[in-house]
Amino acid sequence: MLWPEAAEERSRSLYMTLALRKIHDVLLETQKEHAHTAFTVILEQYFGGWQQYSQNLVLVNFPSQGKGSISERSWQGNIAGMLFLYVMRNAVSLNAAAKAISEESYNVANAEAFDGLSKPAPENIMKNYWPRFQHIAHFWAALRYFVLPEPTDSIIRLDKAVPSPEIDPRIRHGWRGVMDMAHSFLELSADVKRYKTHKPLLDQEKAFRVIFTE
Repeated sequence: MLWPEAAEERSRSLYMTLALRKIHDVLLETQKEHAHTAFTVILEQYFGGWQQYSQNLVLVNFPSQGKGSISERSWQGNIAGMLFLYVMRNAVSLNAAAKAISEESYNVANAEAFDGLSKPAPENIMKNYWPRFQHIAHFWAALRYFVLPEPTDSIIRLDKAVPSPEIDPRIRHGWRGVMDMAHSFLELSADVKRYKTHKPLLDQEKAFRVIFTE
């Protein structure tokens, strides 16, 4: 969700290293006797073994705040999700939505959550944020309906996502709930036409989906 573009494989790999390090800590807490074996299986699935993971542990160095940080990428994804929802709800052009989101995105609550990041100009949203995240904007839109108990964690804990109190209580908790809502948004967006071009809001062939195998 943070580095969806093909050219961003290195950042995805480094972020996955952070995520796996968190998984390792959880395994040690919950399955101490089997932690090493279970973690080795996970490493083989994602990195082919310990070597790439160990190399990444030395290389990973995302800034804690500001440009290049995980919080900056989260901020940009969040803006793309807001843009997606605004167009869905108001039937306006992307440019009109970007102007509205530029103001809405920097209210007190968002400013506190994304400390050190400036209000995005509409032009920046359309030139950088939307092109970068448009194919996964429905996931970021869904995430806005969930509460993450650990907002200061170094990774986004979708497994701990809890539906906001004001939405349907039947929504599942955790990452499956986020995925369910995101896929629902994607289906709905097929009927939302962009202003003037009349193309679907999201390219249904390029938009990301999560395929469940069980």
